[in-house]
Amino acid sequence: MKIGILTFHCAHNYGAVLQCYALQQYLRSLGHDILVVNYRPKYLLEPYSIVPNLKVTSFIRWTKVLLKFILTLPIRIMRYRKFEKFINEYLRLTSEVKDVKDIASLNCDVYIMGSDQIWNPRITEGFDSVYFGGFEVGRDVKKIAYGASLGLQNLTKEQCQYLAKSLSNFNAISVREYKTISLLQPLTNLSISQVVDPTFLLEEKDWNNLASKVPLCKEKYVLTYQVEVNPNVNRIACLIARQLNARLIRLVAWPTRNYSRELKQVVDPAEFLSYFRHAECVVTSSFHGTAFSILYRRPFYVVDLHSLRGGSNERLKTLLSLFHLEERYIPEEWNAVFQKIDYTDINTQLESVRGESQKFLLDNLK
Repeated sequence: MKIGILTFHCAHNYGAVLQCYALQQYLRSLGHDILVVNYRPKYLLEPYSIVPNLKVTSFIRWTKVLLKFILTLPIRIMRYRKFEKFINEYLRLTSEVKDVKDIASLNCDVYIMGSDQIWNPRITEGFDSVYFGGFEVGRDVKKIAYGASLGLQNLTKEQCQYLAKSLSNFNAISVREYKTISLLQPLTNLSISQVVDPTFLLEEKDWNNLASKVPLCKEKYVLTYQVEVNPNVNRIACLIARQLNARLIRLVAWPTRNYSRELKQVVDPAEFLSYFRHAECVVTSSFHGTAFSILYRRPFYVVDLHSLRGGSNERLKTLLSLFHLEERYIPEEWNAVFQKIDYTDINTQLESVRGESQKFLLDNLK
C-alpha cells in the first residue's frame, strides 16, 4: 500500500523531525511504501531560516534582531545544514509540493495527517486545510488523522464550525491528548481515539539505529533540553548535577549568543538522541524531551513552566498520566532532590499503549 504522510517534517525542531521519522519507519516495517509529502509552508520554514524575519515595527526591536542574527550566524548556518542533511537522508521525501493539487497527483492509497501540533492555529497561522485533508482525492483513497494535536483549551463558535466541516474529510481520527477528544468528539460522528506520539511506535532498539552507542561526552552528565529557555530549568539541573557529581550539558531549540562549553547548539537529530541515551538524568520542559527520557528509561524531571502563568500543558500532562509519572512534573521553584525511576511497571504500560496505537493504524489501514 502506498501511504503519504503529512506533518511538520520540515521544521528544524527535534521532536517534529523525529516523530515523522518514527511514523515513517513503523509503517515501512509493515511493508508499506511510504512517502513524506514535502509540503513546506512558510510558517514552518521562516522560524528556522538562516536569515531571520526583520519585518518588525520598532527600530529598537529591529536592531536587536539584527544584532542577534550577526552574532549567531555561524551557528545558524551549521545547524541549518545538519537538519537539512538529516531530513533529506532519513525521510523519504516527495518532490516539493508547490500546489495543494500536487498532493492528489502522488496517487497514494492512504494519506495520514499527523502527528505533532498540525491542528494548532497559533502555529499554522489559522487552521491549515492541508492538515485536515482539504484536497481532492479518489473515492477509494483513505484519509487518517494520527495523533494530531490541537493545542487549544477552548473553541470559538467559528472554530467549531470550521472543524466540524473539516473533520468530515477523514475516514478515521486519533489525537494525542484527552482534552482534544472532549473538544472534537461533539463535532464528528466518527469515534475519536487517543494514541501515543509516533516516537513511541518504535522501540529503544529502533532508535539505537540512529543514536550513537558511544557517548558523545566522556564524562557523566545531566542533560537539559528546552524549547522556551527558562533559568529555573538550568538551576534545577545544576542542583541534580552536583548530587550526581556530573557535569551539565544543555540542548536548546533555537540558536543563542551563548558559546559556553555546556551548551551544544550544533546537534543533529541523531546526536540529540545520543545525548538522551547516555544521560544520568534529564531535566526538560519539552514534550519530546520527556518522550525520549521515557523511551530510554532515564531518570527525568519535567519543569512546569505554565502553572505560575495561569496556563496548562495538556500534552505533557496526558503523556505523564499515561505512565503514572505525574510526580515527575515539578514546579519552577522546586529544590531538586534526585530520585531514580523504577521502570518495571512503566515498561509494561508502554507496551500496552504502543500496542493500542499500533492497532489503530493496523485496523484503519486494512
